[in-house]
Amino acid sequence: MSHQQHLTAHEFRNNPKIRAQIIEHLETLISPLVNVSTGHNAFYNVGYFNRGIIRTVCADASVGGCASGVSAGSDAIVPPSDEWFRVRLATMKTDEVQNMFKESVMECLLNLKQLYKLPKDGIVVAIDMHLIPRYDRIRGEELARSKYKNGTKYFERYVTLQCVNDDIRLNLVCLQVPALESVPNTVRTIIQECLSYGITIKLCLLDREFFSAETILNLNKLNIPYLMPCRNTQGVVEKQRLFVAVLIKDTIHDHTITGRTATATYNMIITERKNLDPKKDAELPEEKYIGIATNLNWIDPTVYSVRWGIESGYAMLESMRAKTRSRKVGARLFCFLYSLMMFNNWMMIKILMLSMTKYISRHKSTITQLAFKQMLRSITDDSGPGPPI
Repeated sequence: MSHQQHLTAHEFRNNPKIRAQIIEHLETLISPLVNVSTGHNAFYNVGYFNRGIIRTVCADASVGGCASGVSAGSDAIVPPSDEWFRVRLATMKTDEVQNMFKESVMECLLNLKQLYKLPKDGIVVAIDMHLIPRYDRIRGEELARSKYKNGTKYFERYVTLQCVNDDIRLNLVCLQVPALESVPNTVRTIIQECLSYGITIKLCLLDREFFSAETILNLNKLNIPYLMPCRNTQGVVEKQRLFVAVLIKDTIHDHTITGRTATATYNMIITERKNLDPKKDAELPEEKYIGIATNLNWIDPTVYSVRWGIESGYAMLESMRAKTRSRKVGARLFCFLYSLMMFNNWMMIKILMLSMTKYISRHKSTITQLAFKQMLRSITDDSGPGPPI
């Protein structure tokens, strides 16, 4: 860890303003979800649940697995049991968990506007699909089927929309996608929800798995500029071969794609792949070149590389996701959305540090994932009765 990163971790431990802000933020959001006794003789409140979840995500454990390490305070006889945590988690409802995440995003945006000026021309966002492996199947539950991976072919699907500006990385919207739900419709819904926050989208970056006529049609109707790699369909491969033969230019306007329920047009930019294996010779045009779909007349395709920043966030999200064996949809959704909230808090702490300390340069990474987890552990190690603060 660099000298500057040591400074930020030390400042966090000794800065009550930041510590109080994070704890208040999390507990305010979680309180309506956690079914705990509010009587005068109740041992445990939402503070203990929050502390237990934080310890769980820091230890990459299952919910309740770190309960024994949660201090119950001087007024309590014993710390909360593992079963106490699991019961609290099982009572959560899906719509309430979604509202929790929305309120968290709105608070982050409010703080962001106070600390940092958002670009007037809008932000760059990326939409991505997350697959969470499932090893149990419940009758009537709609799990998506995909390639066999990690010992299963059944997965929960989550679609996220994240701001990927150079200096702002925040998860803004997340939707769970059942197996029978239309992915293009989910893309439309997730963009509409992002726009409802009063955010202007300058450019939307999508992965190849979203490439379809229905998705392109929805993006065009919403007037959202986008970049998205094309799948190697017969029409796309044909254009790539014509480009190699110097029969067409690198930009093809009004290329048509036909889907199951819609037909759409887009502009295709042909560019050389950047991740070619130097040990292998790319013989076919589709192996050396890639087509990128857009509704702009022209754009530098290298702009798409800013989306790759979310790939590095996957490790963070997975390590901060509380594991659970619960079959309750609300419980599993809470565990995933809580990891997104933690990621957002990680990003907001960086911005807070920039506004509160003279040691940190805006262009340097100030807090690593390890340092952030150490900060969270320092919260759970606090002693004393009541909520951990």
